[in-house]
Amino acid sequence: TLKWQMCLQYLEAKDHAKCVNVKQNPSFITTEVGDTVTLHCEHDGGASYPNMYWYQQQDGLTALKLNGYLAFTNAVYEYNPDGRFKLTGDGSKQGRLTISDLTTEDSAMYYCAASYHIAAKYVNRMPKTLRKNKYIINK
Repeated sequence: TLKWQMCLQYLEAKDHAKCVNVKQNPSFITTEVGDTVTLHCEHDGGASYPNMYWYQQQDGLTALKLNGYLAFTNAVYEYNPDGRFKLTGDGSKQGRLTISDLTTEDSAMYYCAASYHIAAKYVNRMPKTLRKNKYIINK
């Protein structure tokens, strides 16, 4: 299990910091084409961090592709080839990305991110916590 801690600044009556611990596992996996894998992510930010994002970075590329996110228990998909990606869990606690019928194109670095929610009266960007793990699919 890999751990990651994020500290962020946000505006309220005064500046203060909040640290959130994010864990993602497994940290590395080797599997076969056609198999199914489940990636796990959890954080201790609670309801203030209701969205859990899953990104994919393919080998040799710098861009991250958003697979989708959990808004509490509601799964929203951005990139879901052939419906093989499934998001489950609760974005404010722990979530899972399950990829079925693996292809070689699924071999990538996967990032889990927890998003902080702020009230509309505060103007600030939405920081994200990223945790990366590499998953390799063998032919």
